[in-house]
Parts: sequence; C-alpha cells; structure tokens
Amino acid sequence: PAGLVVGLGKDTSPLLKLLNGTAPGMDPYCIASNLFEAVPLPTCCPPTKWWQLWQDVDSSLQHFLKALEQASESQGLGQRVNIILERMILVHATDAPWPLQIGHTYGFLIDSAQPIVDINPPVGAERLYCIVTFAGQRLGVLELPVCDGQVSKIVLKDSIAARFYWQILGYFYKETAYQKQAIPNGADADDWNTQHNQIGWTTFLQDLWDRPDWSEENFYDAGHVDPSAQTLQTGSNEITLEVSHPLFNVIVASPDVSDLKVTLTVGGIPFGLFTVPVHDGQVSAQALRVALTLEGSVELCRVAVREAFVGQSITPAMTLRQGLAIAAQARIRHTSCSASLSKEFESLPYTLILGQRQQMLGSSSCRWASLPAQAAEDLMAMAKATGEKIAPTADSHQPIQRVIYAPNILPTGQPAQPHQAKGGGSSEVTANPASLQVGFNSRDHFETLFATGPDPWKYTFGYEQTKYEQTLSLLPPKKIKRALELACAEGHFTAQLAPRVQSLIATDISQIAVDRTAQRCAQFSHIQFKQLDMAIDPLPESLQLIVCSEVLYYMAGLDALENFAKRIAIALDPGGYFLTAHAHLVVDEPDHTGYNWDHPFGAKVISDTFTKVENLLLAKEIRTPLYRIQLYRKSGKTWIPWKKHSPSIVTMSQPTPPPAAAASQVLWNGGKPSKAATPITTDRLPILMYHRIAPEGEAGLKQWRLSPEMFAEQLHYLRDAGYYSVSLAAWRMAIATKKPLPGRAIILTFDDGYLDFFEHAYPALKQFGFSATVFLVADRVGQSNQWDAAYGKEVPLMDWSQIRQLQAQGIEFGSHTATHRHLCALSIAEIVQECGRSRAILTRELGHPIQTIAYPYGDVDPVVQHLVGACGYTMGLSCFPGHSSFQNALLLLPRIEVEGTTSFQEFVRKLNPS
Repeated sequence: PAGLVVGLGKDTSPLLKLLNGTAPGMDPYCIASNLFEAVPLPTCCPPTKWWQLWQDVDSSLQHFLKALEQASESQGLGQRVNIILERMILVHATDAPWPLQIGHTYGFLIDSAQPIVDINPPVGAERLYCIVTFAGQRLGVLELPVCDGQVSKIVLKDSIAARFYWQILGYFYKETAYQKQAIPNGADADDWNTQHNQIGWTTFLQDLWDRPDWSEENFYDAGHVDPSAQTLQTGSNEITLEVSHPLFNVIVASPDVSDLKVTLTVGGIPFGLFTVPVHDGQVSAQALRVALTLEGSVELCRVAVREAFVGQSITPAMTLRQGLAIAAQARIRHTSCSASLSKEFESLPYTLILGQRQQMLGSSSCRWASLPAQAAEDLMAMAKATGEKIAPTADSHQPIQRVIYAPNILPTGQPAQPHQAKGGGSSEVTANPASLQVGFNSRDHFETLFATGPDPWKYTFGYEQTKYEQTLSLLPPKKIKRALELACAEGHFTAQLAPRVQSLIATDISQIAVDRTAQRCAQFSHIQFKQLDMAIDPLPESLQLIVCSEVLYYMAGLDALENFAKRIAIALDPGGYFLTAHAHLVVDEPDHTGYNWDHPFGAKVISDTFTKVENLLLAKEIRTPLYRIQLYRKSGKTWIPWKKHSPSIVTMSQPTPPPAAAASQVLWNGGKPSKAATPITTDRLPILMYHRIAPEGEAGLKQWRLSPEMFAEQLHYLRDAGYYSVSLAAWRMAIATKKPLPGRAIILTFDDGYLDFFEHAYPALKQFGFSATVFLVADRVGQSNQWDAAYGKEVPLMDWSQIRQLQAQGIEFGSHTATHRHLCALSIAEIVQECGRSRAILTRELGHPIQTIAYPYGDVDPVVQHLVGACGYTMGLSCFPGHSSFQNALLLLPRIEVEGTTSFQEFVRKLNPS
C-alpha cells in the first residue's frame, strides 16, 4: 500500500498540470482514472480486494491528496477524488461483506421486493451507494445523500421507482401477465425482456385502467366508446379521482363551466391536478382516461409502480390495479383538490416539509427527497422567495431535526398546483417564423459539408476536370478585366480561372470554403476572397464576368431563381458574360437522362429562366447527357428584342463518366424524381457554452475567452444557417412530450455573468437576432470572479442593474450556485446551502422562481443531482460534451463548449458531428 503514495510521488508534474486545469479534460472522473493509470496497485491485490487495503492506504492517501490539492491550487481536489475512489472500490467489492463503509460512502444491498425501511449508516457516512435488486434480480445502483444520519424509506422507495420502474414492471409481468400472453413472432420464448419492451406499455395501460381487451390505440382515442362507465353528477367543476377506482361520465353543475379540474391520486397519493375540457355540460369517462393517460405519461407509470410494487413481494394473483387499491385504502382519504398529511409523515416530529411546487411531470419536482436540517434556514428563505409552501409537523419553536421535500403532499390543505397540458408563454419558441422555413440549402449545409472533410464533390476527378476545361473553353481569348466567381468551393476552378482575368473576387457561402480557396490560390495577388450568400447578399457591380456553377439548384424556389437572374443582369456591364454549368435532373425532364437529386429544378429550368431575362442572351452552350455549360452575354445599351439571335450549341455524348457515388444517382433512361425534403426539426439540440466575450484577458484563462470578432463570426454563421434561439423551458417541454422543435433550434448559454457579456456579447446577440441564458454566481453579482484569482487579475461581473436591463430585453438567467465552488467537494449541507441560497437570491432579484442551474466546473454526480432537484431546480446543465436529446436526464443536459482556441471550422464541426 505504501507504494501507492511513493509511486505517485515519482513524477507528479503531468498530473499536477492536469489537476490545476492547464491541461484539457479537467474532470474528477479523469483525475481518478489518471491516478489509477499512473500507479498500478501491487499485482497481489486485484481490484476485487481494494476494499481490504482501504484502511491501510487511507491515511497515507489523504495526506498525499491534501498536499497535491495545495500544490495544484485545485479546490476540493481531495474530496472529489475520494468520492470517485470510494465508488470505484465499492464497484469492485463483489466479495466484500455488505453493508460496507469505504471512507464517507456506505455500501448497502436492498431488495426492493421486500419492505423498504430507513437506512441509518454509521457515523461519518455522507453518501449511500446502494445496489438494488428485485426478487433476487439485480436492477442497478442508486447513489443518495445521507441527511442527518439517515436515508429515509420514502426517499428510497421513490428513488428506486424513478430509476428502475420499467425493469420492476417487467419482472412483475414476467410472473403474471406474460405467462398468459402469446410471445410476438420472432421473439425467443425465454427473452421476456424483449417481449416487455414490445408490449409492456400496452399491458400496463390495460392493467391500470382494467381494460384487458383494449388495444393501445383505444387508450388514446377520446371517441372510443366505453359502455360500462356509469354517470356521476358533481356540484362543482372540481373532482378527485383515484386511479384504481372506476371512472365515471361526469356531469358538471353548470352549463357555463368550460373545464373540469381533476385531482388524480395514485394509491392514495396526490399525483397532479389536470384540466379536462367540458362539452355540453359533461366529460365522458373515456375523455378522462385519455387526458390522464396522455398527461400522466411515463410519470404515471413510475408512481403506479412505486405504490403497487416497490416494497412488496410478487403475488401472481394480484394485478397492478389491485395493488394500488390496497395502497389507497391504507391511506387517509383525500377530498377534492386538497389532502392532509399521509401516514408516511405522521411519525416524523420536528420535520420541515417542503411541497407545493409548480410541478412538471417527469421532472425533479416529482421526486421525494431528504435535505439536511443544517440547511433549514436557507431552505425556508428559498421557499419564502419562491412562494413554495412549507410546514413543520411539530411545535415551530423546537429545532428542526429533519427536512423533507414531498411533492403533492399538502400539509397546508391548499390545492395542488395544476399541471397544464399545454406550455405557457415561457415555453414558446422565440423565433421569427420565417427562420423556421430554412431548407438544406442554407449556409449550415455547406459549412457542414466542408467542415467534415476536403473535396466533398471530388473536384480532382476526371469528370470535374473535363467540365472545368469545357467551361473555360467558352470564354473569349482576351483577358477579362473584372470577374466574380460565386460558389468557388475549395478553389479548384478558381486557380484555373485566375490566369484568364485581371481581377477576380472569389466568393462562397461557406467561410471554410473561402479559406481553403485562399490557401489554394495564395500565389495569385489579383484575387480577393470573400464570404457571400448570393441569395441574399448584394452582388458587386461593374463586372465583365460572373461565374456561377453547380449551385443554382439550391435556390429556395423558382421565384428566388428568377430574382437572382435579374440581379445577375444588373451586376454585369454591357457586353459582360455570365458563365454557368449545371447538371440535368429528372425533375425537369422525367423522360430524359438526368440525376435523381432532391432539388426543385435542374439545368433545363435554370437555362429557361436566364433566357427570359432581358439583356441576357445565350451565346454558347455545350450540352452532354448529364450537364450543360452555358455562356450568356449582356447586350449593349441599345437592345432590340426582335433582332434574331442564334447561339452556338454543341451537343456531344458524355465525355467522361461521373465518379461512382454520383453515377449511382443517374437515371440514364429517365424516371420518377425523388420526393421533396422533409421539414427540418430539432430533436438533438445544440446547447452552446460560453464564458467570456472580450478583446483581452489573462493568458491563463484564454481557453474561456473569445474575441468579439470570433463571436460575431459564429453568430453570423448561425443566422445564415437558419438557427434560432429557444428557451430552456421550450426544450424541457419538447423532452416531456417527445416532440421535436420546429426548424433549426439552438440555445446559447454563458457561465458566470461577466460584465463583458453586457458590453460585447449582448450587442452582438441583438445584432444577429439571438437570445441567451446567463448563469449567475448569486453572492458575487456586481463583484469579480474571485474563484479565478490564482490566474491573475480578477474580472468584473455584471451588477443587478445591468442584469435587469438584459432581462427586460429577453435575456434569461439561471443559477451558477452562490459562490462558484466545486459541488462534489462540499458536504451535503454545503451543497444545499450553495444551491438554495443562490435560488433564493436570484428569485428575489429577478422576480420569478429560478429553475435552471449550470454546475460550476461541470462538477456533478448523482448525489449532487438529487440535492439540486430537491432545491427546486428542474434543469441542470453540465459540461459533458454533445447535443442534448430526448434521452437526457433533465438535470444532466450536455453542452457544446466553445473555447477561445476553437477555430471556425471546429465550431461548425461541433454543431454538426458526423
């Protein structure tokens, strides 16, 4: 064991560089990995025996980590590494006598098919590492905080159901319903898990609503007739329903009532308040069933499993619905829209209960949690600021010994917060509707194409080179004075055109393509290089030649093409030339050879459009089966439209075959064109992470600072590519409903709240039409980034006046904790105090409850997530890289970090990974 410390001491410089943040990948998981990689344990001690060495190694390791933390100036390093090492040891302690305490982590085994009891770990334990089984089958691992020496059975039960509800439901149905049902064709008779994933949801709905013969579609069809339902007349527009009881056709008291407010309980526990439309003075039982099924969704399944199965042994004769009915009977009955304390809380004296938050089903607002009594004052201040209900279960003059967050348990007897079926204003998309219509022909398409690799169209192949030679052959022999090339791509044709002109402007919609053209044509001093979107940007004028090939199919439609043709005629001087080459597409002529590309038109329509433009006359043309090359000339100042004009047209067989990939898309005998592109939607959302936007700063923090010019270049691209800003609330609703956002959505986030956001970032955002979410360090507003003092001069942060100005302009704000500390390095109480105090301060200052948090340094683990959710945050943003998807946990959303060293090409590639 002593070799562990000695080995680490041999050469710590690479590790120190990693730990103090000067190396990429500053992540506690990476730290732990490096520790073990750098120092192999003795071969006589395999991983399964690490737990036996812990007592011997612990004191030496703590001494080393403390010294390393001081040397590297890495805040809380020792604690963060300890947590990871303790977890890793417990993972491998398969032959250890459980329960097992490793440092501050307590390993425990729990069978969720047996009665769930409070867990009281030994003194010093702060975290529970719990291996969960169900009837002997391993489900997985839960990590929970130990608050005031205990992990409550109600928290355990809820956490087990939240994490493993689908597996538990499957094990139950394996022993019950699946014994009676036929296995789908092609499924292995023993593969019950495959069967469960195929028919489990339908089986659950049949069981829950006691309709074993219904198909899944019946549960979502409000017009489906349920002849067995009886009628109930209510004296108000409110009603309480227990899910395990029969549903009624409800007749409301007044014909003027438009909505019926339904409080649903599951096993006697309040689940949510729903609003169901009233038609002709009544709501049918089927309408209730459909509304509750749709709105309850997966959370309804979680809670049903929790109340019916968790802590209960499998009884084959019992259904889920029967289990819920038994649970409901064992609890205090609830009246319309109100509830008293359930039996779970009656035996908890001196307990502070937090509840009645605005609830979003499936989010952290639905999870039960314990919180440390040491943080009670901060939590009460937070509840006061946010308007959330709190209640002690005993004399308020006695010291609080426990704190519990219990969603929908209403000790004050007040109505539950309604769960709205439709998103409110904060969830709406904040975009110009026109920006949602951007097709694949936007700048995004081309930047992505070039960012993923060079030569996307095989410019160097004989097919393209032959076309280049034919194109240049149509030009007059005399050098042209001033020329413009549109869509220059990577400059292969530009380099061949340059000797034929005196002055050339090479442009492309893609900045990456322009940069590559500049590199390829660096030997030519008479070329200007410029990023230009020819569809919307002004064209230079007084030109003698415009070249535009293989790009006009990407126009938004025929109107856009016609408008562009007119702009070409205006930009040319009299006598000037327009040179173009485009492929034949079957969409133009289905009975002729052409490419089966998904474009609205091809070479023939393009030719017809330019031929109709006044002053543009077709002078020469080379036509092959696959493409046509055309040279138009602008007539002189005096144009005589009836004067006969005969262009020179050369028709030939295909001189060079196309590359294999292109050849596979050719219909040589014509044919039906491909279907139009589907509308763009966003089900994988890029959430960008920035820190500073400033022209200068400390060298040690360069990684987290972009120049205003770099930021403007990125915003320019995002606007041209059709991106638009959405709120985190809009994305939360999309995840909940599994409905993609329209168009190409994006969220820009900024951590820390630097003053330069007000000075540099916001003006640029406003200029390009974007919004953003800024995460504030609540205790440091108006001060400086003291957490980065080791890097040199501190940087000022925005004050409340500036923050309120930005909020009035649509900028949203979230929490970055109170003091920007590593959350995993803190005690359980400190984590809650950091998050609770920040939420209270921000809510008071900004006038509405704050529900989003970005973890400082990306430092988060399951225990931090649990506590953050219990403090009222429903969305948490990490530093894990990648796009956010519907599968992400709301409290662990990934982000795409944009660093000061990120090139434009890397920026595009991050947005559009292969």
